[in-house]
Amino acid sequence: MNSRYVKNAAIASYDPQVSQVAKKYRLTDKGRMVLAIENETGQVYRVLFVDGASRYLSVIEALTTLGLADRMGPYSDTSPEGYDNRFAAPAV
Repeated sequence: MNSRYVKNAAIASYDPQVSQVAKKYRLTDKGRMVLAIENETGQVYRVLFVDGASRYLSVIEALTTLGLADRMGPYSDTSPEGYDNRFAAPAV
């Protein structure tokens, strides 16, 4: 696959949709931008790697369209874990 799953982390119920995004944009594990995806409990379960500004913005838009929200915000620095963005399902 075009991303990495975090060992021992529960896979989110919306992972099939995230997989479609990864497939559509042909993500590889060599991208410079690192996007974390949280599961329903707030744990990072998957990491996407994106290269290129246009592709990066397209992936962010696609994840937002799925209803995921970027917990770090658009003007944040890289997190201590090395993530450029951290997406989560909005609280219900």
